[in-house]
Amino acid sequence: MEGLQYLVSDWTFGDWLLLVLWLCVFWGVVRFFLRPRFPMTFTTRARWICDGDTFWVKHWFYKRFKVRLLGMDAPESEQRWGKESQRYLQKLIGGRTVTIHAVTRDMYGRWVARVEVGGKDVSLAMIEAGMAWPYYQYFRNLDARDREVYAAAGREAQRQRKGLWRDKQPKAPWTWREEHRTWWSRFCYWLRKVWRWIFG
Repeated sequence: MEGLQYLVSDWTFGDWLLLVLWLCVFWGVVRFFLRPRFPMTFTTRARWICDGDTFWVKHWFYKRFKVRLLGMDAPESEQRWGKESQRYLQKLIGGRTVTIHAVTRDMYGRWVARVEVGGKDVSLAMIEAGMAWPYYQYFRNLDARDREVYAAAGREAQRQRKGLWRDKQPKAPWTWREEHRTWWSRFCYWLRKVWRWIFG
């Protein structure tokens, strides 16, 4: 320990800065080789349901992480139909073995994935039940057939006034988030986007 103190006792600010930069480069290389390679498919158990479109799982290598359902957007927890949507997802997958087809990771670090339980597409089931909207803004992660299937399921749920479509004018979650986002949350939102762009 004394030898280490002697070694660094005459370091300048530039030396410390160079060390920090080298450590950042080293960590970036480690992250590059350990990062998940998408697309990725594996089977695990749905551990905890956060809301109508997000839940936690465990993976033998990547430990515990969040999964965001692909192609749909459920009401926020504070929003009308938010709790009902969460309970419906809990009924579908809570504690059950699910197949995760992860395609990417979003700016919040969640793995965006098509999820199947018993051979059934969970995103599609949520849309069909009127517990979620087709997430048109992010349809780019779906193939052409699935885009049409999801959109058609949303129209049919609306026609039959299922779930949230019982309301005369249900508010889409992306609209609700935009209206309720404070200047601080907007700043953090863009900061996360920049961070994810730089560090992956």
